[in-house]
Amino acid sequence: RILLTRSTSYFYDEQPPRETGATVSLSTNDTIVFLNESAPGIYSTDRYFAGEIGKTYTLTIVTTDGEEYTSQSTIKHVARLDYVLAYYMPNSMYPYFGEPGFYNLKLFAQEPEGAGDNYMFKVYLEDETGRMQLHNDTLIEQLFATTSDEGFDGMYLPGVDFYSFNQSEIKRDTTYGKVEMLSIPKEFLDYGYAAISEIFQGGMFGTIPANVPTNISNGGLGFFYASDITTHDFIIVKEH
Repeated sequence: RILLTRSTSYFYDEQPPRETGATVSLSTNDTIVFLNESAPGIYSTDRYFAGEIGKTYTLTIVTTDGEEYTSQSTIKHVARLDYVLAYYMPNSMYPYFGEPGFYNLKLFAQEPEGAGDNYMFKVYLEDETGRMQLHNDTLIEQLFATTSDEGFDGMYLPGVDFYSFNQSEIKRDTTYGKVEMLSIPKEFLDYGYAAISEIFQGGMFGTIPANVPTNISNGGLGFFYASDITTHDFIIVKEH
């Protein structure tokens, strides 16, 4: 999925305007796929389209006024999730600090050999109505759910904590969730951390705001990446 917007003034206090009517495509050496505008400014591939590990994909965007932007990303493999376990952890500091407890997620997976892999987790959780919602739905929250293979390259991960929920977030006696584990380029992490630095900088020693690094040509802002993905469901049984 590609989201296109126009940049706005620093003092613009609304959502940036969506860029509609653009021609958006993904291509390799032997294939080109055009994306459909599924909602204003949101361009999606056909549901049956799937990228291939090891291939480099070129994103090309041509706006209605003829501006052209390109970017490239290579899909790297991702570790396959064998199991995701949710368990309850009481808070020893309660009631002096925080909530009575937390629900942590552990993953079990074989990390592929070959240093330099980076991963991001997107975690979905049922709300009060039973509808599955993305829990870490902002860039900042997603960056807190990232890791590299440094220190465990090629190893089996026999139950590693990687995410947690506050006890108050679990509304149903039995709550279902889903984890997506994505392979991401290190440059995306650099982009994300630079964006956070710009958002939270300030004070007496704050630096002059500047555009964050990007992999989009022609002065485009943002970041494009293609990734491999693996998913696994989990269940949380509420503590009473």
